[in-house]
Amino acid sequence: MDEAKANPYAPPLAPSATSQAENSVPVSRLASRARRFLGAMADSLILVVAIEVGAQVSRMLGLANANRAELAATAVLVVVGVQSHAVATSGQSLGKKLLRMRIERLDGAAPGFLHGVLIRSWLMAVLAAVPGTLCMMLFIFPLAGVGFIADALSIFGRDRRCLHDRLAGTRVIQLSAR
Repeated sequence: MDEAKANPYAPPLAPSATSQAENSVPVSRLASRARRFLGAMADSLILVVAIEVGAQVSRMLGLANANRAELAATAVLVVVGVQSHAVATSGQSLGKKLLRMRIERLDGAAPGFLHGVLIRSWLMAVLAAVPGTLCMMLFIFPLAGVGFIADALSIFGRDRRCLHDRLAGTRVIQLSAR
């Protein structure tokens, strides 16, 4: 029996704008959890390769350890810059592009820099790192990754959105085959 009919004193139930937007995309168009995981791993691998290339180049050039760290940091900044630009302009990191996925706002629009990079990636990284830093300071090491784990585990909801997607008002869709 409908809840509104069961209780005549209950307030009317109106769907929110967010739930309407979330339901406008069929679940079949949402990127699978496994595919999103592979995309994140591909993006991480790109970063690791960039750091390793920087380390190898610095060794070949005979740079001191301090200069090696600077070169590694430069490699990280270049990759983060390229990935951020790609997400802001097309909604696709290199890993998402490889696996034919795209980030979009709940209304279907491109995420742009604010939602795709600043909120979804950078703000979420800071928010997830805060509990970890506090746990490390208090020597509670097993709980250090709780923010990152909470972000990752939230993908098991019906709408397959992580905490960073919820914060930024985004979702990840699977692009159709060419």
